[in-house]
Amino acid sequence: TPQAPRQGNFAIANGSAGASPKTSPFASPRSASPSQEAPVPPMLGMGMRRFTMSDLKALDTRPSAFCGVVSQKGCIMITLTTLEMWGATGFLVRCFTPFQQYSISVDQVATSQSGISVTVSHVPGGIEGDAFQGLLQELMQFGEVEVTKDVAVVTVVGRRIRERLPDLGRAMEAFTDVEVLMVSASSEDVAMSFVVREDKATLLTEVLHHELIPIKGGDQMFGSTFQALKEKDLNRRESMELADAAAAAKDALQALRDGVPK
Repeated sequence: TPQAPRQGNFAIANGSAGASPKTSPFASPRSASPSQEAPVPPMLGMGMRRFTMSDLKALDTRPSAFCGVVSQKGCIMITLTTLEMWGATGFLVRCFTPFQQYSISVDQVATSQSGISVTVSHVPGGIEGDAFQGLLQELMQFGEVEVTKDVAVVTVVGRRIRERLPDLGRAMEAFTDVEVLMVSASSEDVAMSFVVREDKATLLTEVLHHELIPIKGGDQMFGSTFQALKEKDLNRRESMELADAAAAAKDALQALRDGVPK
């Protein structure tokens, strides 16, 4: 069976003779053939392409907002410092290759022109095992390596949070007595993470949650507060009880009338 011709990132399938081509809802005008003058409507053509973060942002018209604050404890931060990476090509590839060789996944990354910091949350065999020690030996070939144990990653999650940086700035007072070891922001603009000492993570998470997440409720994202929902449910139950009582009284009265001889 001949394969469908491909155009760019799209797989274009030919329909039967005389039939109009169909497409998925994710089809793009870019899936149209060059001979077509007008762009293909969303439901025409039979094209598929990858659904990107740009597509999600275009579809999500809700306002920017903070959605929550989470923390992950038990992490390790590894910092590699060297001036050899200044202007060097492919340096990051060489630095991250040992992580792949020893099956150690990287969670957070921050880099400058003379250093790289990463966090890991799972190390096969632990930090005393052969995998982690082998990783450190490989990294030491590139520069000075520093390992910081017992750290936590506190992450503020939301949508388009870079638009809410002024609000985040006002909440930075929570960091007054907290040593921030590393800061990392997601390229998708949905998270910003702070690496801190593990013993400060819980308190920092609670303070940031109090400062950034609305507590009154009633907004489009979080809805009503638990107390408001509880009161609404209580009122509903009371109204149901009153209605049931009224219905029972009506039935009793009707039964009484039916039992009285005329």
